[in-house]
Amino acid sequence: MARSTECGPPASTIRSTKRANAARQENALRGTRTGPPGSTAGEGGAGHASPPGQTARPQRATGARARFRQVAWASVPLLSLSLFAFAPFLWIALIRRQARAWAVLAAYAAAVVLEVVLISISAGKTGSVASDIARAMLWPLVVTATVHALVAFRPAAGLPSWRDVHAIRAAGKRALRSQKLAEGMARQSEVHARATEARAQWR
Repeated sequence: MARSTECGPPASTIRSTKRANAARQENALRGTRTGPPGSTAGEGGAGHASPPGQTARPQRATGARARFRQVAWASVPLLSLSLFAFAPFLWIALIRRQARAWAVLAAYAAAVVLEVVLISISAGKTGSVASDIARAMLWPLVVTATVHALVAFRPAAGLPSWRDVHAIRAAGKRALRSQKLAEGMARQSEVHARATEARAQWR
């Protein structure tokens, strides 16, 4: 008695696809050296089209555009006299979405909040302890945040642009929808195969 061999993709293949897509997205957000979204390129070669279903990776900002971004973000703590010293690191945290980036942001934000609180406490009071501490914190915070931003936004760091990150996440959502569709088809094929086998046994 012949049994139906029709079935969907095995569960191991679906799990492998999930792991591969997750690894591609993680490597892309770490600033992997690649070509424009939708293509892959080496350090000196031309871009090649990515295989169907492969997640696009971000293009690293280079040249004058990267230098301008580096200087612009590094100037924020200096021009604001430490009031917005946390701003460059908020941008990095939103792009990276890693625990380390959020921890750095929290440290700078806490320093700025403490400085603002000390200034507000010592308002109208000359020679107070709070005023002395606030003045002592000002320039070290400005210098530290400025130098840190220069290092974090340097072209060699491979920090992707917001546009590239958005393209990656959109591609990841499309890949997730495709995976769910494949899983649904696999379950449907499995149910169909079991039903066909059951009907064959009753004959």
